[in-house]
Amino acid sequence: MKQRANLTVDAKLLAEAKAMGINLSQALETGLRDELSRRWLAENRAAIESFNCYINERGTFAEQVLAAEAGLGVADLMAKRPGATSQNAAPHTKKRPRKIARRA
Repeated sequence: MKQRANLTVDAKLLAEAKAMGINLSQALETGLRDELSRRWLAENRAAIESFNCYINERGTFAEQVLAAEAGLGVADLMAKRPGATSQNAAPHTKKRPRKIARRA
């Protein structure tokens, strides 16, 4: 839903925009979306970096499940990741394989 808004804009800037056929409403919406995204990212950057570090150290939940099923420790799992280095491999010890009861 659109809403009318009264704005004050520099006259020269407005004349240039009109001369170039710029849709002012669309330009404002695009600018506001960009600014909102930039601010959201700035406010949440620390949480995003923290989560990325967690994933780099421990792997995703799916990777952890696959490692457990294969009898691998997290360090083994992380070492097998594409682009893995010794710096991002987790220092955990190898886990013993779980015995999974299967129903016949």
